[in-house]
This record gives sequence, C-alpha cells and structure tokens, in this order.
Amino acid sequence: MRNSSIELLRIISMLMIISMHVLGAHFMEPTKLADREFVLFINSFCNAGVTIFVLISGFYGIRFKMDRLMYMANQTWFYSLLLFGVGFLLYHRFLRVDLIRTIFPIVTNKYWFITSYIILFVASPHLNTCLDNMTQKTYAAFLAFMLFIFVVAPTLLKFEITCDGGKGPINMIVVYMTGYYFKRFDFPALIKKYAIVILILSFLVVFIASSWQSFGNPWMSRGLFRDNSLFILLIAVSLFYLFSKMSFYSAMVNEVAKLTLGVYLVQETLKLWIPKFTDNIFLYWAGSLFGLYLISLLVEFLKVRLLDGWFRRLSSWECMMIGKVLKLEDDVK
Repeated sequence: MRNSSIELLRIISMLMIISMHVLGAHFMEPTKLADREFVLFINSFCNAGVTIFVLISGFYGIRFKMDRLMYMANQTWFYSLLLFGVGFLLYHRFLRVDLIRTIFPIVTNKYWFITSYIILFVASPHLNTCLDNMTQKTYAAFLAFMLFIFVVAPTLLKFEITCDGGKGPINMIVVYMTGYYFKRFDFPALIKKYAIVILILSFLVVFIASSWQSFGNPWMSRGLFRDNSLFILLIAVSLFYLFSKMSFYSAMVNEVAKLTLGVYLVQETLKLWIPKFTDNIFLYWAGSLFGLYLISLLVEFLKVRLLDGWFRRLSSWECMMIGKVLKLEDDVK
C-alpha cells in the first residue's frame, strides 16, 4: 500500500509541469515588470516538477514488465493520433513533419519526457541490478561522479555534455539513481536536518538569478533553472523528503495519481489550444492550470474506463507476438 503523501506529491508535480506550460503559452516574455516577476517566481519553483516525478520512480524502483512497456507505447500512440486528429478538425492544417511525429511519437521525441522515460523503463532491470550490487560507499561515489558531470558542471561551470538542458534520458537516469539511493540508504543527514532551509534557499537562488537574467545578464543564470540544475534538483529532493516524512492513506489520491502519465500526454497538446481569455496573469494562470488539469484528468479517466480493456488485450497480444519472434530467432540460431 503506497504512502498517499508521495502519491499526492506525484499529482502536485504534474500541476507544476502544467503550470509552466500554461504560462509559456501567452506569457513567456511578458512586458510588464510585475507579470515578468510572477512568471519567474512560478517557474523557479515549478521547474522541479519533472525531477520530482522521476525521483518518486527511483524511490519506488521501476519493475520492468513487457506488457507495461507496450501499454505505455500504445497509450502514447493513441493520444498522439487522437489529439492530432482533433487539432486537424479544429484548424484544418498541419505540416508533414507533424504527421511523421504523430505516427512515430516515441522515436521522434514528440513528447520528450515519454521518450526518455521509456528509455529509462527499458534500461531499469539492468540499472537496478547494477545499483543493487553496489555497496553504499561505491554507490555514493558513483552517484557523486554522475551528479558532478551531469548536474554540477552544467550549473556552476556552464559546461554541459548532453546539450539538452536536462530534457533527455541521461539526466533522467541520474535523477532515478538519486531516488533509488534514498530508498536503499536513506536521505543524507544534511537533507534530513535542513530540508526546509535548502528548499527555500535553492528556490531563492533560482528566482533571483532568473530575475537578474531578465535585466540583461543571462550568464549569471544560465543553467540555474534548467532540468539539470543543481538547485532544481535540491528543490525536488528537499520537497520529496518533506512529503516522504508525512504518512496517510487515501484511495482517491492513489487512484488519481495513477492517471498522471495520461494527464501529461493529454495536456501536452491541449496546452496549445488555450486562448488568452484575460490579460490578468494570475487569473489566466489559475484558470488555465486547474482547467487544463481537470480536462486532461477527465479525458484520461474516460479512456481508462472505456478503453482500458482493449489497451490491455492489445498489449498482451503484442507481448505474445514479440515472444514468438524472439523464440523463432532462438530456434534459427
């Protein structure tokens, strides 16, 4: 029985992701100072949403199942085609590249998070085995090395090997390893003692640096507010720790949390269709955030209630066919 406080954090992480998306639709570069600072304030905190989601996956540990992999792939393909079709009916236009990305959403990185998560999912059995066989000292040294190369260096040295701002499988694997470490060996004493202080200070660093950038010094903040930022990771880790220390059970929270991946897929398209219904940035943000989340949640809920049986049968059939192909290859060898 999963701790509902962590499942609640999973829901909050999706709200954080959607929050950035809705502000990016019409207020990415606001001209008013107050609006600009509001966007920076929200984004400085909410950019930790993806990192929190992956930390939770690492903490629980991904258990690879072929039918689960095919279910995610089918779910991604279904929403890619469905929402592309709805968009075409509404706007009567599309580019050839959009059609290609719609038909092949995973390999074309149409939804970068899904593509990276599926790579992590497939790699998880081998990754878990390696991590389980490490002593705490070896694990800590290896994780520190990975964090320095892929998190600390892009943040403080402005040097980034992956050149993707953390929106890729490498950063996702590093964050997963971090969550997995917490599950095996517990949180560091520093996080336990100063979680709230670390959360507040990390947020202030990102917010102040982002504000500084808006006044013409981008070098000061470049790398501080991306997905592979050390301070974004500290926000995510400290918040995750605080929620992990709370404990309660709610069947409704746990059920809603199960729909999070589908909500992400739906909102990725629906966010593009949000009209600018007001110039008041707070009303736009609040209305769009909760409206988009609730609509996306409803769509995914209906999909699960009406089509989940078909999806599971299709996934089982695909697994069976893959098994036959692999067996045939073994027989040939």
